[in-house]
Amino acid sequence: MIHHIQCHIPDQSAQIERLHAVLDQPTLELEEMLVRLLWSQLQTSGWFTQSQTSIAELKARVGLPTLYKRWLDETIAILAHRKYLKYDALSEHATDPIPTDPAEVWSTWERQKPLWLADPDLKARIMLAEATLHALPEILTGQTTATAILFPKSSLELVEGIYQHNRVADFFNTILADTVVAYLRETIKLEGSARLRILEIGAGTGGTSAMVFQSLLPYQEYIQEYCYTDLSQVFLLHAKQTYGPQNPYLTYRIFNVERPLADQGITPGDYDLVIAANVLHTTSNIRQALCNAKALLKPHGLLLLNESSVKSVFLHLTFGLLEGWWLYKDTDLRLPGCPFLEWQTWQAVLQQEGFHHFFFPAQEASEMGQQIIVAESVGTGLHPVREERVGTGLAPVREEDIAIIGISGQYPQAENLDTFWHNLESGRDCIVEIPPERWDYRRYYKPQEGTGGKTGGMYCKWGGFLPDIDKFDPSFFHISPLEARFMDPQERLFLQTASACFEDAGYSQRMLRDESAGDGRANVGVFVGVTYNNYQLHLLQEYEKGNFVPINSQTYSVANRVSYIYNLRGPSLSIDTACSSSLTAIHLACESIKRSECAMAIAGGVNLSLHPSKYTSLCATQFASSDGHCRSFGQNGDGYVPGEGVGAVLLKPLSDAIADGDHIHAVIKGTAVNSDGKTFGYSVPNPIAQTEVIRKALETAHVDPRTISYVEAHGTGTKLGDPIEITGLSDAWKPYTSAKQYCAIGSVKSNIGHLEAAAGISQLTKVVLQMKHKKLVPSLLHTTSLNPHIDFENTPFFVQQTLTEWKQPVLRVNGEEVVYPRRAGISSFGAGGVNVHIVVEEYQAKDDQDNQHGRDKVPVIIPLSAKKEPNLREYAALLKGYMEKSLKGGGTMAKLKDIAYTLQTGRDPMPCRLAFTARDPREIIEKLSLFLNQGEAFEEKGLYVGYRTADKKLITEGTLDN
Repeated sequence: MIHHIQCHIPDQSAQIERLHAVLDQPTLELEEMLVRLLWSQLQTSGWFTQSQTSIAELKARVGLPTLYKRWLDETIAILAHRKYLKYDALSEHATDPIPTDPAEVWSTWERQKPLWLADPDLKARIMLAEATLHALPEILTGQTTATAILFPKSSLELVEGIYQHNRVADFFNTILADTVVAYLRETIKLEGSARLRILEIGAGTGGTSAMVFQSLLPYQEYIQEYCYTDLSQVFLLHAKQTYGPQNPYLTYRIFNVERPLADQGITPGDYDLVIAANVLHTTSNIRQALCNAKALLKPHGLLLLNESSVKSVFLHLTFGLLEGWWLYKDTDLRLPGCPFLEWQTWQAVLQQEGFHHFFFPAQEASEMGQQIIVAESVGTGLHPVREERVGTGLAPVREEDIAIIGISGQYPQAENLDTFWHNLESGRDCIVEIPPERWDYRRYYKPQEGTGGKTGGMYCKWGGFLPDIDKFDPSFFHISPLEARFMDPQERLFLQTASACFEDAGYSQRMLRDESAGDGRANVGVFVGVTYNNYQLHLLQEYEKGNFVPINSQTYSVANRVSYIYNLRGPSLSIDTACSSSLTAIHLACESIKRSECAMAIAGGVNLSLHPSKYTSLCATQFASSDGHCRSFGQNGDGYVPGEGVGAVLLKPLSDAIADGDHIHAVIKGTAVNSDGKTFGYSVPNPIAQTEVIRKALETAHVDPRTISYVEAHGTGTKLGDPIEITGLSDAWKPYTSAKQYCAIGSVKSNIGHLEAAAGISQLTKVVLQMKHKKLVPSLLHTTSLNPHIDFENTPFFVQQTLTEWKQPVLRVNGEEVVYPRRAGISSFGAGGVNVHIVVEEYQAKDDQDNQHGRDKVPVIIPLSAKKEPNLREYAALLKGYMEKSLKGGGTMAKLKDIAYTLQTGRDPMPCRLAFTARDPREIIEKLSLFLNQGEAFEEKGLYVGYRTADKKLITEGTLDN
């Protein structure tokens, strides 16, 4: 086959000669100018300014990141070769540096630049090199990343011109495309009905791909698939938009050539042709990469490589600043100081890995920086497989669903979950300007997008906020006022929320003690997601003013305080995985229960914005929205709006909850957590990892995604993050179903912003409320247009844009219709790469025919208590409001006997007390109204009020006992 292909490739000698004549001199001049600029930037930063410099001391002094130590070694070699300094390799000292005038160097650059920019062969290089050189001091000290400079805001604009639209790149891409066509034509000769499958590794911006697509236009009927792969979803989205419409055979997937095919769901031996342009040299091990590339190919399939062959100053100052450039470990195969291989080395390694019949169609042009390599695969690739592991016989884990038996929380514009539901149902935007009681945002506000944070200011002045975060009753928790003053408001809020959660579940401290191990310590765990610790900044500011304050505001105390106050002996953990913290906490709580580390667990999260430094940091990294809207899955999303919130759930094994008669809000079927690992950038998500964690959660839950009818997505409303999330979800569901747009998807962030550490608990709370009310609430609040980078029509999902009934899914199984309970998936992804997914199902209790709103024959006792009379009145007003609202709404009120039982057993008795009997809800409302209006006991109406202390018995106690 190789011999026949060679016959189709025209002689390139004349064109190579013309390119050398035109490009050699400008390229040399540019290289020399880049060295001058490099030297100038280093000396401006204080490097190599002394007559003698110890390289080891220099690396330590400037705090050079580890990834740039090899970069510096090559830099010294470049400078020494051009006589800018002398270098003694034995002593590792640089000496005799040549002084430079930075102003004169940059002035020369500015004079030359217009001429170079007018040259289409150099323009892209000039723009990219200038960007990295200006940022070089910040890159080398870790103040910014090379990725952020080369790909600003994930844009490909600076790099896409390097590998296309210039004569050198187009020359080599044309030769590769011609080789593809030659192979196709020879294959058609042998088999007229041939349908080829092609895969391109690391297609990137598509510099090579575009030329191949153009050449394949007359042969589209013979292409079954062209799989466009890369490590980054950014490039796949670019390809889908740029090349997809004209090339119907295109498919797209994340693929890492360094990982076994089995780990990535790819069948070995499926492809006739594998293309890799400027990508294999970026792998850590060439042999392993070639082994995996061979595994893709059918026997006698073809591998086409377009590879760099000459190192240059330009590449060193641009792509050489990326971490991936220096990942290679097989230095014996590479050119000194860069990851490239000589053509002789390529041939030797390819032969050792099972390729034969080599062809180098542009070998005479290799001095221009590239080489084309064609190799035929012989035999079948020995692709690595997963190692099967044998179980070790450890103690069995309790495999059981987890019941949510208590739930509480506060969210922006919602002091309680009833108001939260009303806001969700009505599609309310709960974002406001930063309230003055937090800080005066006008001191920091610089509305020009992208500039505020870099100058210590902020371009975002909006958020979701909780009111009265300084209001706390320390005596209720037996905390001194002085100690409470220095507690982080997040700690105080979560303590209050945990207390409300226990109350919602009907568990008093006495009941928790009854379930203890005999020492009064309840077997309950506490798992809290919490990230920010900005309250300490206020304490430090007071300390700097000379005011002594204890600096003891630590995040660990958020969980530990609950365990201390309630005397809980289970695990007590504050968890920080950034934006996925609270959903990670819920996952760990479920796992702890299954391992019998605790019988129940409080799990949730808390997040407050307490200091302007949080906003300036978010603006500096351009994470924050520029207009105060979180456009989940919508067009023009450019960041998230920070939000505050606190929430908690009380968890218990489902069988125990049923046996104990607990009220069950919903059931957690399965959870999973993992990490992105190495990605395109530290905060860039990994769709493969997202797919894996979702599949694991589905497997743990034993749930078929065809029965899931809603997904509460992470959905931060960014141009890149949302498409990656949909890709991860779609790929996770792909093995189960090919159905399109049957499952609703939404994100609570469009209502309340991104609650960061409390995001996951807000998502779970929304899902539980939707299950309770059997409705799906709108998510697309700030635009009518969907994110154009997401092809929803070819996914299982549609964005929930209106308030609708949440119907139970109905599937046909074995010829019969089966109705499934309402199920939802919930995803939460941390900025550092921790991904969590959980599967939740509504709880369907057996029908109970007891009359909820009618009049019972036997009255029930309704007791209320509080520490002081004002608190008792507030408590009575809350119960009255609940009864009135439930009676008006109908159908959602708890049974009268359940209300009475909870108030009698699920609340800790306190000194100031109210009690009466009632046969129906209306009687409860009447007697509470009487108490609130009169405030006195009316024994003739069966209403009793009293106060009990250690030495004063409550008058009505005996009467009520009887």
